[in-house]
Amino acid sequence: MARRGLGSAAAGSTTARSRCWSCAAWPSRKRLEVARSLATDPRILLLDEIGGGLTDAETDGLVVLIRAIRDRGVAIVWIEHIVHVLLQAVERLICMDAGRVIADGLPDQVLRDAAVIDAYLGRNDS
Repeated sequence: MARRGLGSAAAGSTTARSRCWSCAAWPSRKRLEVARSLATDPRILLLDEIGGGLTDAETDGLVVLIRAIRDRGVAIVWIEHIVHVLLQAVERLICMDAGRVIADGLPDQVLRDAAVIDAYLGRNDS
């Protein structure tokens, strides 16, 4: 199956994998969590705020990893508030407000949607 082998790629180098988990740097911990999830050979991977706490340079590596997972046939549901990171990896964007979908489609269309702008930026009535 094309998805096999993603866990070790997500975990990073052998050196990083052999270290104490609690001693690992934050980006390595996040990669390890993704690798643990991939060990079950999932069809869908759920990611919740995985970009939180990472620098821009670290999120670049995250985007490369997420794209590789997606390109191997794993569907990804990614909840993220760091929109510029999310946009580098997604083909479809669903935006929710108060538990309901307010926009669904191509990222550039969703970001221009009036309901999304109103919910996340507030209405500019001036």
